[in-house]
Amino acid sequence: MGRESQRLGKRGEYTALGRMLDLRSDVYVPVVDVENIDFVVRDRRGEYKAVQIKTRSPKKRGEIFEVNSPKPSRNYFVVLHIAGTEEFWVLPFRVFSRHRVRSDYFTKRGRVRLVLSQKKKKALHRFKDKFDLLT
Repeated sequence: MGRESQRLGKRGEYTALGRMLDLRSDVYVPVVDVENIDFVVRDRRGEYKAVQIKTRSPKKRGEIFEVNSPKPSRNYFVVLHIAGTEEFWVLPFRVFSRHRVRSDYFTKRGRVRLVLSQKKKKALHRFKDKFDLLT
């Protein structure tokens, strides 16, 4: 991964983190990027939710998001963001997985890919900017 890609990813992570802080959430950031978790949020019930942020440039692969397939958990979320926009999609991993590209190529490599096309954005509209799913 190149420096520009790393910078883009960090900008997306910090923007999403800022959104969570605006919601007055308790947010925890790991010192080391372990198990594809960018931060953890403690919700109102005291449960912890692991969050992976994926940011893409609209110029390169703008709508293709890939994550390593995590261990199944109802508390794992993927947040999708296209740089240069204020749009975020906060998806429980089961929803991300349900809308994935169905391909043995990705499955065999332990990855899950979602293409956020206009049609997919319409199908996932109820998850747009839904940071409250994490609180």
